Amino acid sequence: MNQGVARQKIVVTGADGQLAQELKFVIPEAVFLSRHDCDLARSDQITAILGTILPDLIVNCGAYTQVDRAETDQDTCNKVNAIAPVLMAGFAKKMIHLSTDYVFGADAVRSRPYRETDTPGPINIYGASKLAGETALLKQFPNALVIRTSWLYSTCFGKNFFLTMQRLFAERDQVRVVNDQMGTPTSARALAQVLGRFIDNPSTNGVYHYSGQGQATWFDFAQEIKNLLGASAQVIPVKSNEFITPAKRPHYSVLDKTKIEQNLGISILGWRDQLRQDVQEFQCRIAHE
Repeated sequence: MNQGVARQKIVVTGADGQLAQELKFVIPEAVFLSRHDCDLARSDQITAILGTILPDLIVNCGAYTQVDRAETDQDTCNKVNAIAPVLMAGFAKKMIHLSTDYVFGADAVRSRPYRETDTPGPINIYGASKLAGETALLKQFPNALVIRTSWLYSTCFGKNFFLTMQRLFAERDQVRVVNDQMGTPTSARALAQVLGRFIDNPSTNGVYHYSGQGQATWFDFAQEIKNLLGASAQVIPVKSNEFITPAKRPHYSVLDKTKIEQNLGISILGWRDQLRQDVQEFQCRIAHE
């Protein structure tokens, strides 16, 4: 980051999550707020904390991400995902807000990845709450930046598919994984670096998509993790209807990254190549768990 930008007072929410943990390597000078520090479901805490800090920039990595629980905990989900982003943005000159591929999913059949200009269609409460948050944020604060991402993982931090598979491969001889949902794995480490680029370009606003390149099913993702870890467990493909969950998941939620590549001048790695890089760095960073 350039020195002018580095002198900004930056707040990052969701400090215990995998993306914020990776951001600590990119913007270590930022103030990182966990749920314990500032519960995004409580407007009084948001007002008190941010009213004291008065940041120049907020990077909102905090979210209600328990997709199934959201179906019966709509009030808390909406407070965190739909209401809090707008309230927080009022305390800063700029807001970078993380959103999700789950704002899509209503299309039964897709022939191409979703562009930023495509009409959203969430199929669960979580997706609807994230769409409401980004819509309200951009309506009230047009200079805000919304970044939709998908299938986020870190090899070191948080709770995610990679770490779950790593554990299951160590515990079981067979692991059953859904093979009829299509998306793209996204490295939290790579996304954190992209966020650093956006911080260096404060005039950027609107909606952008970012994920790894290519597409995969969860089975494909699990198989690649197995191969890279050298695990011996068998990965068995299954259909979504073999795992009954309260919330529906999109059968297709691949994001088009043309806009971010052209406007930010970056080249995005294929998800397999990025995963290989992340696994190679895993041993070097395992001490941070």
